[in-house]
Amino acid sequence: MTFDFDNSSFELESEELKEIEKLIAQTHGFYLSRDDPILILYTLNKLIMKENINLLSKAMKTFKEEMALEAFKWSDSSNIAAEKVFSMTLNAHEIAMNKLFEKIAVKISTEIEARYSSVQKQEIFGRDSLKLAVIMSFIASFITLASTLIVVI
Repeated sequence: MTFDFDNSSFELESEELKEIEKLIAQTHGFYLSRDDPILILYTLNKLIMKENINLLSKAMKTFKEEMALEAFKWSDSSNIAAEKVFSMTLNAHEIAMNKLFEKIAVKISTEIEARYSSVQKQEIFGRDSLKLAVIMSFIASFITLASTLIVVI
């Protein structure tokens, strides 16, 4: 097993060792020397904990990167899905609007045809009335001419 700690960050400080020696002396009435196996074990335990912290930090960093990548993928796929839904909604709206415009156009066309037909009928009735008035005027003129000729002759 290799440990990639720099020695300065790992060395036990003399204050830390003094605290350990003091605690053991107070609790057990036993004084430890610097080369005591208990202090060596404590040092190894601290080294292993630091190595585990380092490994866990690296694993956590990798995990965060993977989660960020997955979140980005989810974001992309949700954006694509949202765009599809929006596009489908827009198309459905456009189709509905076109149908509505077609209905309005048919209604307007029908209304225009009905009004044009009505105007055309009035025009035909007006032409027929005009013809009738011209014919009656002609008949009246003829009767007046005939009366004048009878009176004069």
